[in-house]
Amino acid sequence: MINVVASGLLAFVFAAAVAATSDPSESTLYADQGDNVTLKCLGYSGGAGGVFWNYHRRIRVEADDGSEDDDGRRPLPSPSSPSASAPAAQRIAPQSNGDLAIYGVRPEDAKTYSCQDMESNESIHTVSLTVRTVPPAVANLSVLAHSVFALVTWAGISSSSEGGLHPVTGYVLGYRRDKSRLTDLDEELESEKENSTYEWSYVRDIGPASTSRAVYGLVPNSTYYFRLCAVNRLGPGKNVTVMAETTYDPAEVEGARDLEEADESPSPLKYVLSVNAL
Repeated sequence: MINVVASGLLAFVFAAAVAATSDPSESTLYADQGDNVTLKCLGYSGGAGGVFWNYHRRIRVEADDGSEDDDGRRPLPSPSSPSASAPAAQRIAPQSNGDLAIYGVRPEDAKTYSCQDMESNESIHTVSLTVRTVPPAVANLSVLAHSVFALVTWAGISSSSEGGLHPVTGYVLGYRRDKSRLTDLDEELESEKENSTYEWSYVRDIGPASTSRAVYGLVPNSTYYFRLCAVNRLGPGKNVTVMAETTYDPAEVEGARDLEEADESPSPLKYVLSVNAL
């Protein structure tokens, strides 16, 4: 369940709290990277003393009168709307009702926050914030290259939603030839079809449980770059890139040529089976 809490001109997404323990003074919130969120100081009744929030470490701030408050206590300002790129002291803003607003949530904002009574210094409510991000980089990316095709393998990333995180929905594989060692004459002699292999080609229909994919139609005796990233509902993660060299096997090359002449758009499986049958 999602509730929208309005504050000034800006709305904050307040993710449904999941009790971390049976203690009603503790809760857990989940937020997507980039969201604006409000952490509720549940149990605060609006006493005259007010509250302050303690998070990660006590932050040195400047009070309204220009003096510095070393213990991190800060007056509750009027709601404001700093940008997501603003310093933490501006992005993380206590509100006049005792709540804490975080603008443009970042991965480093994932920590435990505690709202405390300004007079007694006692904790009123504690919130553990989990920030959901794009997937991490894939591990163990490897390429076994032949003359005209290559097998790309990697270690899969868990596609579960355990811990409130967004599951991986698939992978995107890109590959292209390296042209850094080609002369201008080499490029002129290349056919239009071979020249197109210097541009990135992408395979996007890779499911979340996959840990390998064959690519075909490669040029023999060439250097290729292969890059792979995992994807979830927030977008693609970081690309991991490896380099591989195709070989030259006359039988493979001839088998691939015959298959392309008979079928302009062969399937990857048909392609691999054809060249291996020679």
